Amino acid sequence: MRTRTLFLASLSLLAIAGLGLTTQASVAKSSPGITQTAQWKALKAYVNSLEAKKSTPASPAQKASFRSRLNTKQQATNERVKQLYAQSVKALKARDAAKERAAIKKVRQAQARSVADLKASLASRLAIARATYSRAVNTINDRFSFRITSEKKNLKKLRRNLARTTDPIQRQLILTKIDTVKKELAQNRKIRATELDQASSYYQNQVRAITLRYDNKIIDTRAYYKALVRKVKSSWKVIYDDDLAAAKSSRTKQFSFVSKLKARGTGYIDMMPPT
Repeated sequence: MRTRTLFLASLSLLAIAGLGLTTQASVAKSSPGITQTAQWKALKAYVNSLEAKKSTPASPAQKASFRSRLNTKQQATNERVKQLYAQSVKALKARDAAKERAAIKKVRQAQARSVADLKASLASRLAIARATYSRAVNTINDRFSFRITSEKKNLKKLRRNLARTTDPIQRQLILTKIDTVKKELAQNRKIRATELDQASSYYQNQVRAITLRYDNKIIDTRAYYKALVRKVKSSWKVIYDDDLAAAKSSRTKQFSFVSKLKARGTGYIDMMPPT
């Protein structure tokens, strides 16, 4: 039952830990790309202006100027691609770290509840053991109380009789009875002490066994949740690595967009007839 409970808890907690995956992916996809930036728009506008001039004669100096401005705008756009990538990575790290911390916090809280439940169960089991021991002690004492009390009264009576008796024979008989009662009294006290010691030993052994069993359960539970924390961290590491790979892929594509746009501009410059 305990293993099943822990298993169900792990499924629930890992599901909680993974709740951020869909949200995170959608946020990554909706983040602004290079085509929405001022640098891209400036580069595109300049390429469009070159397209409009592709049939206009241009001197080598003019073409060199066009190429220089085109390179400058390409560099500015590429720098913006790098900035967007850096911002994306920073956002991914912050987002994943926050979600990982939240997931780990839930695991820690679940661990605290599980340990608290085990400690409460331990206290309950120990209370039952104490109550059982107390009943055993009372039963032993009750069983021997009447015998010992009767023997003590009888011994007291015999001693009074001995004090009043002067006949040697009668005194010897009374002394014999006194000796017999004293032996019976000592025997009953010894048996009672033995049974009380046995009850105490059984109780102490029971306490040690119960405590050890629950200590081991608590150790196992803490180890289980410690492993679950590692799983959560590992899961978020995989998520971060996937998102980072996606960000790198997006950066490569955006560099490619910029290069293709710049190549169009270069082509338009090349198409300009000489003056």
